[in-house]
Amino acid sequence: MAAKKTKPQKLIKNIRRAFGLAWQTDKKLVIWFIFLTAIGALLPIGISYSFQLLIDELVGIQSAAGIVTVALLSFFAFRYILELIDDLQSSIQYQYLDRILTYKLENHLTYKITEKISGLDIAHFENPETQNLIQRANEGYHWRIPNFTRSLLYALYSIIALIGSFLVLIPFGFWIPLVMFASTIPRLFLRNKYSKVHWSLFSANTPESKDFWYLKSLLSDHQDIKELKVFQATEELLKRLKKLQNFLFETTKKTLNSYFKSYYWPLILELSVLALLAYIKLPLAAAGAVTIGSFTFYIQNLSRISGNSRDLIRYMADLYENNLYVDFYFDVLDLPKLIKEKEPGHTFEEIKPLRIEFQNVSFSYPDGPEV
Repeated sequence: MAAKKTKPQKLIKNIRRAFGLAWQTDKKLVIWFIFLTAIGALLPIGISYSFQLLIDELVGIQSAAGIVTVALLSFFAFRYILELIDDLQSSIQYQYLDRILTYKLENHLTYKITEKISGLDIAHFENPETQNLIQRANEGYHWRIPNFTRSLLYALYSIIALIGSFLVLIPFGFWIPLVMFASTIPRLFLRNKYSKVHWSLFSANTPESKDFWYLKSLLSDHQDIKELKVFQATEELLKRLKKLQNFLFETTKKTLNSYFKSYYWPLILELSVLALLAYIKLPLAAAGAVTIGSFTFYIQNLSRISGNSRDLIRYMADLYENNLYVDFYFDVLDLPKLIKEKEPGHTFEEIKPLRIEFQNVSFSYPDGPEV
């Protein structure tokens, strides 16, 4: 018997399968999306660097009585050219390619699950657990899985941006980006601890949530409703449904309240570490050992490590929350074939329609002629 997969294992498996679906949908589109993601992640660092050059040049020519140097114009133009490229990259990726990929992925997902369900053995449709699984998969796959894939690509953006900021901060001290990144780890642990906080009350994979969905299906299907009316069980099931709704609400609210009580401590820690690391370099900037532009570049990338770490945690949380619905979809695709066909099957040389011939057969009606 195979060992039951843990949540991280299932998440990693579904990440591979979801990316595989996107790759099957349109390889070139996925490659372009990843390429633009990398460009978009690194462009803010380039913009910060151009700002550093611009500030240092301005400081250097302050005694020149308003003379605009060629270098100053070049740095000024360089900065806004990068801004233009950043805007173009963002609009192409998120306003065009993102939507095209989503539309294509929706089509591919719909065909795959329709093809699977239409080919299932009849015994699957007589199993209430399988029927519930199919219903859950059909309710959200067309937008949950595209969101799952999108969160994966956005997480890639944050990872590339983190690596870039880490590398450019190494000249200021190898330990500095490490300390800044380490200050974001408590937020990760907090988010992982309260991973049961879902966007929907009914998205948790708990016995109570399963009971809710089962009752909801009974009270929604027209055939079941007819039987419930015959046995006059509708009111009783509605009471049970309401009780489950209240239980799920109170349970989710309790977890959410506990999460927000602890939410601000990691944030205070990050801001404190950011302020401390900035203060360490402040005397060097005041003494002229570090230029004003370099100090600005330093602070911006410290903030970028903190911001991209938060974004990465948020996208990973989105992956986890959508993972349940991704599970439903792939569980349907993994439903086994119950009727095993012989392989290889028998090949007939020629198939002819059967011929039936009656000989020496007759009948007659009472008192009638023989036919």
